[in-house]
Amino acid sequence: MCIRMKFAMCQEVASRQGSCTILAVGLGMANFLRARSICPESNWVYYPSHLGASLAKRKIVSSEGACSFCVVGHSEPAWVYDLALEFNIPIWRISDHFLGDLLSVLGLSNRISSLLMEQGGHCHYESSGESELIQYIAGVRYSNEQIDEAFGVLSALQALFRKNRVAPQSGAEFTLVIGENETSDQVRFGGQRHHHFSFLMSVKRELECTQVVFVDDSQHHNGRFESELLMSLVDQYRSQHYLLQALFSARLVCVLTSELGILGLLEGKEVHTFGTPFYSGFGLTVDHCPGKRRLNLVDLYGCKNRALAHLIRAALIEAPAYFCKRGRKPLSQKQLIDIFSERDF
Repeated sequence: MCIRMKFAMCQEVASRQGSCTILAVGLGMANFLRARSICPESNWVYYPSHLGASLAKRKIVSSEGACSFCVVGHSEPAWVYDLALEFNIPIWRISDHFLGDLLSVLGLSNRISSLLMEQGGHCHYESSGESELIQYIAGVRYSNEQIDEAFGVLSALQALFRKNRVAPQSGAEFTLVIGENETSDQVRFGGQRHHHFSFLMSVKRELECTQVVFVDDSQHHNGRFESELLMSLVDQYRSQHYLLQALFSARLVCVLTSELGILGLLEGKEVHTFGTPFYSGFGLTVDHCPGKRRLNLVDLYGCKNRALAHLIRAALIEAPAYFCKRGRKPLSQKQLIDIFSERDF
């Protein structure tokens, strides 16, 4: 994300929050000083993420009036979410929309951003967790016309992925397991806590897999497994660069809460979840983690692709907030649908 866009989003945060204390996590000092000069009406507090939660907690307690977190990028520490829940304060995530991680894996995030910028807009997606997004997906109802529009977006995304398709790997069928960092916010707020090895053991036990390929998703996993321990549970250990080839070749895709499971759904794979990501519980995935069924979209629409279109419309088009670069006016749903479905990616 370009610095100019970050500052525009910082200004949006300040204008919507008014006079308050904003802990800026993940913003370098030089950029922080510039952001503070642009938005002087708010009390911007520079806070390096490595200082940890204790000092941040004291700053929250000592702050006068409202307080919020302003997080830049995808590397926010888990303690930000802990404190947000404890003190009931909002988190302003200055990053790409939820598909940013998926598209970056395909090397396409810049293309999507450029399309938005060509339309005079940028995206600001704010959330203090996934519960509101889940409730929205389960609660909204669409007409046939709205689903048809969303199906156009879905078809465009599927065509985009097909353009970047890697030749399937030849050989025996295998199960793809996508690794995650157990301390990431996706896992922490995605249901049961799993250690990496308990996750792999659950996959092998419940699916009776003969061939398991483990792909290290570096966006969620910091560090590496001890090879001796890992190789006792998997047949192959591959880096993230192998993800697309493995995804297109796998018979099953297994995740804890990784958003990359959506790639499996777009590719028509059978996706098994061992946590509770926001897209589970809707009849699109095989869910192994005990949890409340949210709404069976497949039964509702009688078609898996139209059910997936419901999910894409709710989570990609309507839940994020897209703001126009000039005047900070929100982009309409029609503008977004045109951007994502009618343009040649």
